[in-house]
Amino acid sequence: VARSVKKMRNYLAELIHRKRENPGDDLISHLIRASDDGEHLTENEAAAMAFILLFAGFETTVNLIGNGVHTLLQNPDQRAPLQESLAAGETGLRATGV
Repeated sequence: VARSVKKMRNYLAELIHRKRENPGDDLISHLIRASDDGEHLTENEAAAMAFILLFAGFETTVNLIGNGVHTLLQNPDQRAPLQESLAAGETGLRATGV
């Protein structure tokens, strides 16, 4: 696990370095450009923030899928509307509070 975390931190550090040189209209570029009282994040701070955002989003997605499946298993009558329309998936978001 420690080796994987180190690889991810190295990847993010390299990505942040590239984005500083050639920023775009993406989350990492906006994170790098953001400032608080005129001070920008250091590369280590930006890498740590990107790491947190990446894994926070991962956990949220996993929980959303798990809660959605659980809700459908507990309420089989809700499967038909979901199958009829992908837009009905928004109902799952409201039902689970995610």
